[in-house]
Amino acid sequence: MKYYWKDIVDERQQWQALELTVEGLTPPAMRLLSGSNCKMKLVCEDKPVMWGLISRDFCDIGLVRTFEEESRLIKNINSQEVEKRKGLSSEESLKSWSRYFAEEMVESDKHFFYDAIWLFEGYKDFASPPNYGTTIAAEDDFDSFIYARWDRELLYSRQVDDHSGRLKWWRKKAREGTLPPIFAWYIPSLGGYWIIDGNYRLRAAILEKTDIPVVLAYSGEYKEAIMNPDYQKGILHSLAKTERKPVSPQTAESMNQHLAHAFDDRPYFQQKTVAKVKIKSNEEWLAEVTDYLECIDYPEREKYIKQLKDEL
Repeated sequence: MKYYWKDIVDERQQWQALELTVEGLTPPAMRLLSGSNCKMKLVCEDKPVMWGLISRDFCDIGLVRTFEEESRLIKNINSQEVEKRKGLSSEESLKSWSRYFAEEMVESDKHFFYDAIWLFEGYKDFASPPNYGTTIAAEDDFDSFIYARWDRELLYSRQVDDHSGRLKWWRKKAREGTLPPIFAWYIPSLGGYWIIDGNYRLRAAILEKTDIPVVLAYSGEYKEAIMNPDYQKGILHSLAKTERKPVSPQTAESMNQHLAHAFDDRPYFQQKTVAKVKIKSNEEWLAEVTDYLECIDYPEREKYIKQLKDEL
């Protein structure tokens, strides 16, 4: 498998994302499966790690998560990797960690890639990425069953042991301000980010009430920009009305941004996620969920199974 990357920068030459192209793909270890009635299942090497069902009003997703530690795609980050990036600026650190996560998956051949262009986008914290318009929040704790809101949340992919030495170590790094980013895969049908690596780091950041950087991976392709002449005329008309009138620096910057957006004819990146249609029936999907919730003796399982059944 061969891979190529390039850094994407904005007009101010600030790093925005890592663009990754992979050739000669090995089969993905983690795959999204789908079926009728908005059902889905995420598997890792054919073992379920999550079942999901989009509600009829498309406001939330009934999510059942397993405890499978075997669903790890990359090895745990060690102290040497943390120390290596200690003195870097936020931008350089995100760029470095993005390459780290991409390389770890490609070199181990245990990945979720399929034929597409992949972007690894970095954010300094999970509070409010400006390009998304919604807040990347997170639950306070892991629960096998959850109704996840359709608002681009970070979703725990496995349970965290609050008494483990691993969490204590990450809490120490959180207090020092040296937490590596969470690495998450954006899955549009979930409306959220499935954590590939960083469950313990996210929990540490929440417990220590501190920010944590995030690297988000998503796939897609470049499309030709479609110009809107009416919108362009409207922008030029608005600018003409303000000519020779004093405007604040903030207003001038906003006007320039609108002007650049109206006449930007560069190709744009359209997100997409591929799912294999492999779920044969509602009954098969519901039977798997029922068996799992009964196996872990989940509280109120009958109530939730009924709710899922009613949605199908």
